[in-house]
Amino acid sequence: MIQNLINNDISLSKGDKFCAILGINPSDSARSPLLWNAAYSHYGLSTQMFPLDVSEVNFENLLNELNYDQNFIGGAVTMPYKENAANWLGNRITAEAKHIGAVNCLYRGKENHLYGTNTDGEASVLSYRSNFGDMTANSILILGTGGVAKAVSAYFAAEVGESGKITIVGRSENGKEYAKSINADWINWSEVYRIIKDVDGVINCTSIGFLDQENESPLTMDQVNLISFDANIFDVIYQPVVTKFLALSKERGLNNINGSEMNIDQAVLAFNYVNPSFQDLTEIKKVMLKAAS
Repeated sequence: MIQNLINNDISLSKGDKFCAILGINPSDSARSPLLWNAAYSHYGLSTQMFPLDVSEVNFENLLNELNYDQNFIGGAVTMPYKENAANWLGNRITAEAKHIGAVNCLYRGKENHLYGTNTDGEASVLSYRSNFGDMTANSILILGTGGVAKAVSAYFAAEVGESGKITIVGRSENGKEYAKSINADWINWSEVYRIIKDVDGVINCTSIGFLDQENESPLTMDQVNLISFDANIFDVIYQPVVTKFLALSKERGLNNINGSEMNIDQAVLAFNYVNPSFQDLTEIKKVMLKAAS
């Protein structure tokens, strides 16, 4: 039973179709239920998305239960289980997700089994491009090596092209092999000073600055002061709206955005995977933007 595997209370009506976002504590901060439920309400459906707070020890058991429960039509996976979900799904993931090694979207596929994909990378490119323009031949510094960082790195590597460069920042060589697999460079955090003055964009894909760490920044003010005034700053975190990293960037006078638009875009893309009969993504985005405002 689902309720026995999670750490928060939900109210499921027997027989109703439902969605969920799985994570360590999505009931505290995840925006997906608000966005998805607004879309379902807009189309006059009773389907709902619920946050499911689950511990690591129960995560695979919960996936097994949801795979078996045909009323569960899909949903989202958030921190820190995106890579765990990909491993559990095995071959039932899209080529993009397999390359990234992380899943943030679950949907019903062949024989009604759960399948997975990753909408983080595509959404990050949409958000960056809509705010800063074309990034062909750009040099982009990506902070972090987790699931989001891998998704963003893979998609940005394709966008900057052979004349551009992606550099991933990690610790203890974590992410070094992945960087090599997408033809990106890898450096240790201690080397950031060496290259940061020459990049066209910096993307924070770590959780540093998120809610319980909102007084922290992945880069110091000294490091931010080395960034070119022409560079763009993108923090994929959307809560708080202004992270410490963005505050430092604003103090420096740099163009910057948070992860709010990316969060909407990935939600729209994921919603369409789970509900493929709804083809008007523009309408869904309008509904979700209104719900988020």
